[in-house]
Amino acid sequence: MEKRKMQNKKMVTVFPGGSHLGFTLVELMVVVAIIGILAAVAVPNYQKFQGKARQTEAKTQLSALQAMEASYAAEANTFTACLVSIGMPPVVAPAGSTRYYTVGWGTTAATANTCGPIGGLGCTRMYPTGVAAGVACTAAGDLGAINANTAFGGVAANLTAVQQAAAVPAATSISNNVFRAAATGWVSSGSNVTADTWTVTDQAVLTNTVASGI
Repeated sequence: MEKRKMQNKKMVTVFPGGSHLGFTLVELMVVVAIIGILAAVAVPNYQKFQGKARQTEAKTQLSALQAMEASYAAEANTFTACLVSIGMPPVVAPAGSTRYYTVGWGTTAATANTCGPIGGLGCTRMYPTGVAAGVACTAAGDLGAINANTAFGGVAANLTAVQQAAAVPAATSISNNVFRAAATGWVSSGSNVTADTWTVTDQAVLTNTVASGI
């Protein structure tokens, strides 16, 4: 009987003036349970919202790439996988910010010999240069091939080996008159081994080919 009285006894707080307010243990447990249920529902939704917000980076970068390629081709009569020659900034995060995607082409597409004013020339070249074969990008300037190690905030340690390998999409291509470039990365944490991938074509068609973790 004494134990039951203790269980039902209120946890009382005495305020100035003598008023007494408090909650029973059962009431507190109910509140904690409600908070737990709300958290279980809200956290996954928040993570999805966060991931979709980060996708803005991919769409913005690819839209810029398409516009720069179109401008470049108007003068050079060819597209190019050498992004530095079209004015794309390096794929690094500005100070105080985080980048979640890398942008460009997979290695095979970037090194294809289908570009140049008349086709059949290297795609990691700058045109026109006065030289038929163009001038190759320098190691620092050739941003054509996607660097898997810069995905998910630019820190390779944040990715497993499998994730790093998956960061180079195969669905890219380029020639002197058409292209399909990609932005790929991880916009949500976890063990997911499929990168979130967006592509853009020379006709400015933007597609989320693989939605990962969202």
